[in-house]
Amino acid sequence: MREIIAEAQCGATIDNGDGEKLAQFILQLKNNPHQAAAMGRRGRQYFEENFTLDTIADQYLSVITKVGYEKVARHQTNKFCNHPDSSLL
Repeated sequence: MREIIAEAQCGATIDNGDGEKLAQFILQLKNNPHQAAAMGRRGRQYFEENFTLDTIADQYLSVITKVGYEKVARHQTNKFCNHPDSSLL
């Protein structure tokens, strides 16, 4: 999550239990509504560019394809290693 917030420049990351820093950030946004709005716009833009249905579908397809290729490669390797002539290697 920290990486997404940093990349999108849409907020701040605050360690658990750091209420002081959280309060400071909230006051900063309260006192600078333009900054808050800009962060909101950047967050929305990042979401729309990286988490659309098409983007997620492409990511799933990429993972499934990679897993499929790895499975085929393992199968081919196992087939070759179990070949009667493989002891000659």
